[in-house]
Amino acid sequence: MRNKAVGIGEVLWDMLPDGKKAGGAPANFTYHVSRFGIDGRIVSAVGPDSLGQEILDVFSSKGMRGIIPKVQFPTGTVQVTLDAAGIPVYRIMEGVAWDNIPYSAELDRLASETGAVCFGSLAQRSPVSRATVNRFLDAIPDDGQTLKIFDINLRQYAPASYRQHRRQVQRPHVSVRPKDPYPHMRCGRKLCVHRR
Repeated sequence: MRNKAVGIGEVLWDMLPDGKKAGGAPANFTYHVSRFGIDGRIVSAVGPDSLGQEILDVFSSKGMRGIIPKVQFPTGTVQVTLDAAGIPVYRIMEGVAWDNIPYSAELDRLASETGAVCFGSLAQRSPVSRATVNRFLDAIPDDGQTLKIFDINLRQYAPASYRQHRRQVQRPHVSVRPKDPYPHMRCGRKLCVHRR
C-alpha cells in the first residue's frame, strides 16, 4: 500500500535572534502531515556533529521517522537576522549535510510506498542531493496517483536556477499555480501546488 507522505530535502537549524529551531520545508511538511495521522517520513542528511545528533533527537521526540544518514559534512544551518525594517534576512550555509543526501536501496523501498512527496528547489542546489531527489522521484510508481508537491524557493537564486525549476514542474503529475497570499513577504510569490 502506498500510504506514506515523504518530505525529501533540507533539515537544518534556523539560527534565530532568540535561539535555534529545527526546520527545513521537508521536515516541516513531514511533521505536519504526521499530526493528521498520515505516515510521514523525512529524507535528508545531517553531519556527524552535535547539531546533527540534536536535530535527530528533536525529530525522535516528536515521533518523526525517516531516512537521515550522517554524512561527512556539517549539519545545515541558516543564520536569520532582521533588517532595519524588521524583515528576516536569511544566510543559508552551503556545503552542508543536506547538500549531500546519498541514495540507497532503502530509498527505493520507501519510494514504492510513497503516496505523496514534498520536494523543493533549495535541496537541489547541489549535484549530489539533486541526483538523489530526482532518482527518488523517478523510483515512485508512475501511475498518476502520487501527489507531488514542488516547493520553489525563489528568494536565494539567480535566473540560471529557474531552468532547473522548470524541469521539475514539467515532471508528470506536477503542476504549479502562482498565488500570493503573503504579499508582504520580500521573497515574492508563494506557490500553491496540486496534482493534475
